[in-house]
Amino acid sequence: MQFTTKCEAIQTNNLNIEMDFIPKNEILELHDDILHKVRKEVNLDRPGEMKQAVSILKDWIKQQPHFKRKEFPDFYLETSILGTKGSLERAKKQFDKVCTMRTLMPHFFDTFDVKNDLAIPLSKSIHIVVLPKLTKEYYRVIAFKVVDVFEDSSMYLKFFKFCIQIAEYAKCHDYVGSFRMVADLTDANLVDFLSKINLVEIRQVMAIFVDGFGMRIKGIHFITQSKAVDGLISIFKQVLKPKIAGRMKVHKTRDEILDIIGAEVLPVDFGGRERSMEQLFYDWVDILSTKEHEEYSHQHFSKRNKFLLQAKMDKLRPSPILLFNDKQMENVRKVFNYEDVNKLKQDLDNLEDWIRKQNHFVVKEFDRKYLERLLLSSKGSVEITKKRFDRLCTMRKIMPEMLKNIDMKNEFISLHNRYCVLPKPTSDNYRVIIASIYNPNELECIEFFDICFIIFLIVTIMQDMNTFSMLGTTHLEWLQN
Repeated sequence: MQFTTKCEAIQTNNLNIEMDFIPKNEILELHDDILHKVRKEVNLDRPGEMKQAVSILKDWIKQQPHFKRKEFPDFYLETSILGTKGSLERAKKQFDKVCTMRTLMPHFFDTFDVKNDLAIPLSKSIHIVVLPKLTKEYYRVIAFKVVDVFEDSSMYLKFFKFCIQIAEYAKCHDYVGSFRMVADLTDANLVDFLSKINLVEIRQVMAIFVDGFGMRIKGIHFITQSKAVDGLISIFKQVLKPKIAGRMKVHKTRDEILDIIGAEVLPVDFGGRERSMEQLFYDWVDILSTKEHEEYSHQHFSKRNKFLLQAKMDKLRPSPILLFNDKQMENVRKVFNYEDVNKLKQDLDNLEDWIRKQNHFVVKEFDRKYLERLLLSSKGSVEITKKRFDRLCTMRKIMPEMLKNIDMKNEFISLHNRYCVLPKPTSDNYRVIIASIYNPNELECIEFFDICFIIFLIVTIMQDMNTFSMLGTTHLEWLQN
């Protein structure tokens, strides 16, 4: 990555502010006083304040034993602080979150050939851009224009990956505090659009942008006359924080956006004076396909990247609920002939390679702890694990109502006193799930939600999303009271 020299730096009203440089870029434009303006918004505009904040964050990163990479450009650290409104404590949490997300959700970050893997298939359906000029409030605008239907649900993952690639570039080259999002759905078939949405993916990707990248969203604008937009609004209300959800607005025509964003900022598609959405889209494709950006992606997102949290094969993740026996992980592995950790690593590598070759899998990257659990549940057989994995993916598709994203608090509030996973394992490392049935006749008419709840418990245990951890065998015992 190349940075401007001091003589090329963007100066702020001739003030002698340190670190007054912004990395070169080919598309994003900035106002001359952007550094002073944005720093003032986060109360770090006095000389030396931002440099001190960056230094504190840099020292903290070096002290984190679970970070493999501990050196970041000062500009990258500064933009992270801006994303948390100048709060160093929140910036630390944000850094920890984004590293965790890269580890637990690698399938959002693993594209290196942006043009062929993402842009070409997306160009037929949607154009995604970050507009070059800032608004009068110094906001950056992210714009989308749907031009045709998505071929299938896998297009959403490509769409999210492309957005993340743009966000990564902006993180290293842009200097703004807040964003507006504009989605032109005028030509979209919203019913078809909604039918292919994956709520889990949307929730995950919004967490990456808001919690990981620190994106401060000042407004989300939808342009459409379709009544089906109410369904889209409903979906976003489920995944956005109430404060951000309250900033969503629907506009019937593109002209309504002009007064909010400004004609000098918006593309000609919206009645503005900027280049067309299609032209800007391909300009972004060219930028994200440069050797510089590809090298950056390989450095940070490859399987051996140094940005990820250090994944240890010899340590259980802590759980706020479940307890473990001494040497439980070693003993469970021993049962399935995995005393040799190298053999386990080899089998997991083989399983990962097989998953990547399956054309019918939409997601091809999984947390290795999750794969290890599947492998152990198959008694250490890689072939049986493959069959089970394939069946599980098939079941998720043909029985989505059983494996949908679940609102535990509201959907299962009546079942909390009926089912539970006991905190302590048995002496032989079994985990016990208890189902309390008060009326023997209920065994003949188990409700649909009961089945979903049990499935949710087991799936959550297997996924190990920092809530549950490694188990031995799971027992389901029906106890009649």
